[in-house]
Amino acid sequence: MFRLFALVSLVVLVGCETFSPYEPGVEVSNADGNVAVGEFTYAPYERGDWRYDRGPFSSTASVGPDDLQSTNAGSKIRLEVPVSEFVAEAVEKELHHVGYTVDPDAATRIVGVVERIHRTMIHKDKRIGVKVIDWTAVIGYTVVKDGETVFTTTVHSMLELPVEFPKSFIGFIDMTLGLNIVMRDSLQEFIEQARAAKVL
Repeated sequence: MFRLFALVSLVVLVGCETFSPYEPGVEVSNADGNVAVGEFTYAPYERGDWRYDRGPFSSTASVGPDDLQSTNAGSKIRLEVPVSEFVAEAVEKELHHVGYTVDPDAATRIVGVVERIHRTMIHKDKRIGVKVIDWTAVIGYTVVKDGETVFTTTVHSMLELPVEFPKSFIGFIDMTLGLNIVMRDSLQEFIEQARAAKVL
């Protein structure tokens, strides 16, 4: 799933460079039942991938459990919680938001692997002719029912943020909204797929 984010209106918080808590916003109807959320792992951390990766200029600093990857050598993007925990909590919030009861003892359980959450710094997208910042999320979701895997999918979601507006705006949109939007797109796609497969 690809999205180009257009700026319509926002409240500007000058100098804000932290991530806001995940805010659910998936839109589905008639969701009900009990679902558990199990463990999500963060593959770049488990593999010992580099935090900054840009060809010959790659950094030897390994990704920490709460680090996101970026193409900016001077940028250290760190969440307040481990990435795996952030994603698992986002799944719980969205399930509750759309109408499911999150129950740790439910027979249906969602687990997964965060393959990649990456922020590409300002570059010019030749397709649309403007400078953008990219957010990319690649997350594998698995639905387990009574101990048996009944559904698995890997969702690729991408967000492009145009930067043809004042820097005080881009700081707010990028660091505060970028991760939330790309995660919400990922979860929207997963929930729609799982419901179509009749496993949720």
